Amino acid sequence: MSVRRVLPTIAPYTRVQITSYMRIMLKLHKPWAKKALLVIWDRQTTSERKKHVSKGRDNKGFNRVDTPVLGHLACKLKQNHPLTKDEEDRVLKCIPKYCEQVILLCDVSKLTAKLDHYYGAQPPDNSPPY
Repeated sequence: MSVRRVLPTIAPYTRVQITSYMRIMLKLHKPWAKKALLVIWDRQTTSERKKHVSKGRDNKGFNRVDTPVLGHLACKLKQNHPLTKDEEDRVLKCIPKYCEQVILLCDVSKLTAKLDHYYGAQPPDNSPPY
């Protein structure tokens, strides 16, 4: 069963707008994706980090499928080793699914400023075009 996270309220933006923005940024920008990789890796339990295996369904850290690969890449980054092009592509592909965890760890004022800039300082008009 999936647990729906309670995201911070950032008026006037909707949950969809906030998560869409974060997914786009994590998918297209390597620095964002790499930082998210490290932040999420830090949320894994100590035993999960040591063994590169995710045990629980605590909605923190990586899922069971991603933990071995993304854990290895996070360790590589923590040791200041560069990622190969294929490894970077893997991070860009996998990290967006963790956008809600990243949003929960964001500074709300910084995120609000980025949303304002992205949406042109005004949220898009969601009224129908007719």
